[in-house]
Amino acid sequence: MEEEAYGRKTKYMLTLPEKVFFVNECKDNTLQKNDENAGRQKFLVDPNQQALIHPTFDDCHFTVLGFTAATGQPVCCAVIIACKELQA
Repeated sequence: MEEEAYGRKTKYMLTLPEKVFFVNECKDNTLQKNDENAGRQKFLVDPNQQALIHPTFDDCHFTVLGFTAATGQPVCCAVIIACKELQA
């Protein structure tokens, strides 16, 4: 087990790794106006279906936080949306 470890050695032993969380942050924007495809992207769907994908031309920034326990197990995911109004 020790030969598989990486990082710097420590004198401390983590006895409850399920109680320690690591968080990864990812930010993005839903604005598709200046994407490189300019609305010409094609989607594959079943012949009896219609693709219901609409581009958005309004800024709507969001942040995704992924929480992982020190055991490596995923804990939860939080999405923070920073826009004035959400429509269903």
